[in-house]
Amino acid sequence: ANLWQQLHAVRAQAVSTASADLSSALAGVSLSAEEQAALLAKLHAAADKKLNDLLQEAALTRVIKMRDVFNSSFALDEHSTPRTWRARDNIAQLARQARRRAARVLALLAVKRSGDYAGGDAVEAAIMAMVKKDIDDGSSAASISNSSSSDAASLPSGRSSDAPGGEFDLATATHWPGVPKQDVLLAPHEARVAWREFMSASALAVQQAQVTQQANLMAGKRSAPVWALAAILFLGWNEFMAVLFNPVYLIFGALMFLFSWQMYGELDVDAEMQRGPLVGLFNMWNKLGDVLRNVLARNVEMVQNLGGTVSDMVQHQDAAGQEQGHRAAREAEVVQHKQQLQQHQSANGLKQRGVGQPAQQQQGLQMAQLGREEGKDE
Repeated sequence: ANLWQQLHAVRAQAVSTASADLSSALAGVSLSAEEQAALLAKLHAAADKKLNDLLQEAALTRVIKMRDVFNSSFALDEHSTPRTWRARDNIAQLARQARRRAARVLALLAVKRSGDYAGGDAVEAAIMAMVKKDIDDGSSAASISNSSSSDAASLPSGRSSDAPGGEFDLATATHWPGVPKQDVLLAPHEARVAWREFMSASALAVQQAQVTQQANLMAGKRSAPVWALAAILFLGWNEFMAVLFNPVYLIFGALMFLFSWQMYGELDVDAEMQRGPLVGLFNMWNKLGDVLRNVLARNVEMVQNLGGTVSDMVQHQDAAGQEQGHRAAREAEVVQHKQQLQQHQSANGLKQRGVGQPAQQQQGLQMAQLGREEGKDE
């Protein structure tokens, strides 16, 4: 519906611009009102002719435009990237949505509309009713083309109660009821033929998508047979034990596994192989050098960062050890100083006890001598 509004808006803008240019070009020329009106009429007629030519060209390439709309909706995701058709993709639902959009394009290109057209007229309703069964059932293009001798038998009847004079059967109609002949871009039989051609092309695209999805499912479920796993386990037991009990082999194997995993992700092997074995291998070979350099540079940087982290940890541990050593030395010095103080205090006590004992002995001798002298006097 917005298509016709945009077309008429562009036409009006072009006519306005051309009228302004014409007025500026004829500014010094005196023209009568009749001559100016004739020039404006010719300008509008030229704009209408240009618009009609563009519409006729679009009507002639109707199938191409329908296929473009279908592919942009069916084969591309919301980010405008090609679909890889994984298991999560609902092909039937995507096909219905894309075919419905293509049918709307066919309805818009069937007849000319005015600038205030908002959709839902009898022509669009008849076309959408005609294609409803093909969209809902997903009928293949083969079933349509096999009955091409009869339009009524090959396609469901499109009936619209909005048309004047009762129901409108598009399968047997030869003209659009209530539409002037000069406004017709596609006759009813041309619309039916265009839809058959489009269904043939879209059915092929849907079948290819289903085959690709099935192949992806089989590739995801594919695994080695049991006898091969048993043979690998039996023949590689010694090597497995050697790697398991040898730290060098174990570390080397882990590093090789991580490096191979990074290469697998950078080369995008899954997406490349979906394009075909030969094309995928050729594309991976072309970007192998750049990917290898990027992975090596990333790993070297990671090892350097890891080495710097380990060095910082070792330095921190050394500093902590040195600090603990200094603390222990200070504590030992404190203990030794305390012991020296205790020894000095003990020595001082002994000296004090040694000085007091002779004085007491001398005092005792003096007392004994005085006692003997008193005995002689008596």
